[in-house]
Amino acid sequence: MLHFARLGLTILLAAASSRPAPGAEAAKATAPAPREETLSFLGADLHLFGAGPQDAPTVLLLHGARYNARTWVDLGTLDVLARAGYRALALDLPGTAGSSPTQVSPSTFLASLLPLLSGEPVVVVAPSRSGLYAFPLVAERPDLVAGWVPIAPAGIDDYARRGAKLEVPALILWGTEDAIVPVAGADRLAKISTEARVVRFAGAGHACYLEKPEKFHQELLGFLAEVFARSTPPAAP
Repeated sequence: MLHFARLGLTILLAAASSRPAPGAEAAKATAPAPREETLSFLGADLHLFGAGPQDAPTVLLLHGARYNARTWVDLGTLDVLARAGYRALALDLPGTAGSSPTQVSPSTFLASLLPLLSGEPVVVVAPSRSGLYAFPLVAERPDLVAGWVPIAPAGIDDYARRGAKLEVPALILWGTEDAIVPVAGADRLAKISTEARVVRFAGAGHACYLEKPEKFHQELLGFLAEVFARSTPPAAP
């Protein structure tokens, strides 16, 4: 079992300064500045943006190879989630943007990190390359995951060849014009998932969530409502 270094957390208030993604200008105009956090993790410094109540259900947003945590700020996703009552965390993966490299393997990184971020299972949003981090978590530590949102993720073939069964609720998102990971991957992923819904974004490419943010946010919020409703104890009669 991995031994954790003492958690050091520094919270700084800062406004997002990057150019907004298409469709996100209105959201950013009224959005409060996200919290910026630096987390000391096993000798590495990990950079995150955070928004929403600290004790709310948590959504962890990862990113693809060409992007980073600030992408979710620019898109308005942190603001959308916070206004819906969720705690949103957008993480720079190790060696990306504000995060330093770590010696922890992608296959164990999230399983080691999540207990430091939340005491309850989280929903993980995993586009493209971040699938290499999310697949091992979903397959081997489903107890840490309330649900996940793979967006044309890397790593499908490896798990399909193993005959793996992913027993975590999944919202599979894909652009029909994806030229990097063909849309047929959505069906392959659904076949190894015990509970999955596939949503195809007509006319969108690999980063379909960037091209159609309103549809993405609508689908994401609907999925979160379903997933977290299951973990909420029924009201007393």
